[in-house]
Amino acid sequence: MKIQCPVCGEYIEENTEICPFCNERIKEENKQPEHSEQSETTEEKAPDEPAENKPAETETQKPALNLNIPIIVSSLIFILFAITGTYFLVKKYNNVSTDKSLNANNQQIEVQSKQLPDGMDDVRKYFKDKQYENAAKICEEEIEKNQNPIAYFYLGRIYQEQNYTDLAIENLKKAANLKPDLFEAQFELAKIYYDKGEYDSALEYLNAANKIKANDKEVLEKLVNIYFERENKEKSLEFSRQLIKLNPNNYIANAVLFTDAINREDTNSAIKYLKKALEIQYNTSDAIYLAKLYMLKEQYTNAIKVLDKVIDEDYYNYEAKELRERSIILREEYRQNQEYKKQQQNIQHEVQESENLLFN
Repeated sequence: MKIQCPVCGEYIEENTEICPFCNERIKEENKQPEHSEQSETTEEKAPDEPAENKPAETETQKPALNLNIPIIVSSLIFILFAITGTYFLVKKYNNVSTDKSLNANNQQIEVQSKQLPDGMDDVRKYFKDKQYENAAKICEEEIEKNQNPIAYFYLGRIYQEQNYTDLAIENLKKAANLKPDLFEAQFELAKIYYDKGEYDSALEYLNAANKIKANDKEVLEKLVNIYFERENKEKSLEFSRQLIKLNPNNYIANAVLFTDAINREDTNSAIKYLKKALEIQYNTSDAIYLAKLYMLKEQYTNAIKVLDKVIDEDYYNYEAKELRERSIILREEYRQNQEYKKQQQNIQHEVQESENLLFN
């Protein structure tokens, strides 16, 4: 014989203690037999039984209905996300307008006003607003009418922004060939090849850009980086000297000039460039070297300050601790020596004064 679960309303075996549908324990007093003609007759024979004690059919159906609601809601949410995701994917590939910026790895290009040539102001505006479809349409119409290098440039930049590198190179080269003194085209080609690690091609266009526009900071930075990586000391030093005037905070330029100062045994200049390099990009090994240079110049207090920071960064750096102890001792000896020299100078001064008085 089956009975009806008072919690979920499902029919289960009479002797079942735990409902397999809702996992609720069935109390003896709550067990209700399955509705049959006999039970219905019995219920009809008990007219005095309160209606509230009868199992209501609508109440037993509600829990089962509630259990299906999360499934329906989840399905609707899934469908909604699927539709939304499809919309954005289509929008991404049909109307590419992602915002790119030049990061530390030089993987992305920042849209800067100075990188855009004069002319075609309407295209310039569309490009800066990232309305690439409108900009490309005008460029293509202009190219059909007239082989305009500015149109080829903007078309190349649009492809560049959308990561179509080969098409970007193709159009930028056409711009550079039609107008060799177009700095922006030469520089964009240099940046693309630089990011790809093709340094020979990058140098070709960087040197061309440098001839058109000397002392451009971004051009010089890339020239320094390439020649430094290729260990071309002469070229890296030449461009570092130019770059440091425009950008004193360039790490590689300071490193190159520091190395040159060491080779020339110019300790003061070496301290200057190494100190600046550490401000830009700190590391303990270079800091220890700076401390040694300070010690060489008998600037022991400066050496101790540098070593204190090293120890704060790396408490177990025993070389830094040893150098600090030596600096403290040498500083005390230096002070005593300076005091002794001062006393000797005072004595000599007094003797000189006495001699002057004696002979006068």
